[in-house]
Amino acid sequence: MCKCACNLGRGDAVSEKGLYSEVKKKKMEALGKAKIVKAVEKHGKILSIKGQYDDPNKVMKHTYAAVKDDITPGKINKVDLNKYDLVVVGCPGNEISSKYFIKFREFVEQGGWLLTTDWVLKTIVEPLFPGYIRWNGEKTGDVVVSCSITDPSHPFMDGVVDSLKSYGKGKGKGPKSTAHPAMKQTFKWWLEDKSFPIDILRKNDVKVLIDSYEIKKKWGAAPVFVYFPFGQGVVAHFISHTHLQKGASKGKFASAIIITNLLDECIKFKYGLDAGRQRGGYQDLGSSGKPIQSSASWDQSFGQVVPPNTPQEYGHGQPIQQYQPSTTQQPGGGTPQLTPDPSKGIVPDFGGVAQAIENQLLPDPTIPCTICGRDFSTYQGKVMECNECHAMYHEECLVQQIDLEGVCKSCRRVLLY
Repeated sequence: MCKCACNLGRGDAVSEKGLYSEVKKKKMEALGKAKIVKAVEKHGKILSIKGQYDDPNKVMKHTYAAVKDDITPGKINKVDLNKYDLVVVGCPGNEISSKYFIKFREFVEQGGWLLTTDWVLKTIVEPLFPGYIRWNGEKTGDVVVSCSITDPSHPFMDGVVDSLKSYGKGKGKGPKSTAHPAMKQTFKWWLEDKSFPIDILRKNDVKVLIDSYEIKKKWGAAPVFVYFPFGQGVVAHFISHTHLQKGASKGKFASAIIITNLLDECIKFKYGLDAGRQRGGYQDLGSSGKPIQSSASWDQSFGQVVPPNTPQEYGHGQPIQQYQPSTTQQPGGGTPQLTPDPSKGIVPDFGGVAQAIENQLLPDPTIPCTICGRDFSTYQGKVMECNECHAMYHEECLVQQIDLEGVCKSCRRVLLY
C-alpha cells in the first residue's frame, strides 16, 4: 500500500512505483490533469538508454506512458528513435558508439524530446548541440544540496511547488547554513561524486528551471535542470541522476513530477492538445493516435522560426515550429545558424566533433592512410577524410577506427560517419 506524498517528507521509505503512482493520482485529482494523463497513457512513448552510472529505466518504467522501452548503449544501432516521443540517456553516454551520435541530433531536429543526465552533458550534448550549455570543468563532491525553483509557473514545474509544501510541515523552513536568502521553495538534490556543473552559454535560449546557490558557491555554476528548444524538438538536462536520489526525499518527488510534466508537455505539443486545466480542454486524440491539428490557443503560443541548420545542410526549406510553453514567455533570441565550411564539404559544424566525408578528388593518391599507412594509388573503395584535420582513411580502416576508439586517429575528435 503506497504512502501518500504528504508523508514522504517525514522519513518514510517509499518505492519508485509508489512514488509515481502518487504523482499520477495527484495530477488526476488535485492538479486537474486527468485528460492529459489518459492521453499519455494511451499514446506516450519513452525510450530509456542505460548508462553505467544512471539507469533511467528504473524510474521511467513507473511513469504512466503507453510504451516504456529500455536498451543498453550497444543496441542503439537497432532502434528507430523516431518511434518515440521522449528519449532519456543515462550517464555517462560514452558507452554509445560515436558513429550513432547523429541519430540523437536528427531525432531532436525532427521533433523528438531528449532528456540527458550528468556526464552526458560532455559526451553528447556539448558536441551535438554546441553553444547552448557545457560542463564548467568542475566536479562536485558526493553531497546533498538545496535547490530552488526559478520559475514555478512554467509547465515543466506544474504542481511542484504546491506538492512540496506538503512535505514535512512543521519541520522548519529549509536549510539555514548556505541557502541563499532569496530561496523560497526549496528541496534537496543529491549530487553524486564528480557530477558536472552546467554552464549556460546561450542565455536567451536556455531556460534554467531549477538552480542551487550551494552548487554556485562551491563549484561555480548554479543550474540543476535546464532545457532549450532545438529544431522542432527539445533538449533537457539534469545535473546528477534521475533515479539516484537518496531516501524518500523531496528531491525524489520533485524529480518524479518534473519528469512526468516533461512527458505531458511533449505529448501536448506533438498532438496539439489544449494547454488548459480544469476546462476539459485536452482534445481527443482519436483511435488512430496520429497527431491532430493544433488548437488555436496552442498555436498562438508558438512563433515561426527558422530551423537551426541552413536549408542546404538538411533540406529544410520552410520555417518550422519550435516548442515554447504556453503559460510562460520564452526568452527571445535567435536560433543558432550552423554554416558549413565549403572547403570541407557540406557538413554541420559540430564543434568538438569531426565528420568523416568522402574525398572524391584526391589530388595526391600517395598520401598514406592514417591507420594502415598504405596509400590510395590502387585503392578501389571510398577514400574518407576527417573534415577537421584532413586525415585520410581507407573506408574499411575508418570503420575499424570508429569501432575501436570512436575518434579520429589524428585529431582525436569524436568522429561521426
